[in-house]
Amino acid sequence: MLDNKKSFLIKNTFINSEFEDVIMGKKIIEKGYEKIYDSRCVIKHSHNYSLYEYFLRLVNEYSICSNLDLGPQKIKFFSKFLYIWSLDKKIYIKFFHTLELYFYYLIKIFAFVRSKVMTLLMFYICLAFYQL
Repeated sequence: MLDNKKSFLIKNTFINSEFEDVIMGKKIIEKGYEKIYDSRCVIKHSHNYSLYEYFLRLVNEYSICSNLDLGPQKIKFFSKFLYIWSLDKKIYIKFFHTLELYFYYLIKIFAFVRSKVMTLLMFYICLAFYQL
């Protein structure tokens, strides 16, 4: 079985796209394998986006997710906040990570609002063209 998994990963490498992890997850399920969560695993994932590129990516993701009707998304701000303050780190490190967390969720809020505004704007533009 291990050889099958290894050959699968060799044949199905991650592609460079916005949703490479989702695409890989879909391939894994389609091939009959299972995806599991293991809290011991650590994944370092980075796209090296600028702040503006990250904002645009979030707008795009919110637009796609609203079209997929995934249901309400959980906001994990408080659990992340509590986790930061439970770490055995110096107070200024905890404070810095808390500021990062606030900033992260502020960007997410702006992106969510922009995606909703763009969706409404597109609806009204389509409606106007339809009435012509």
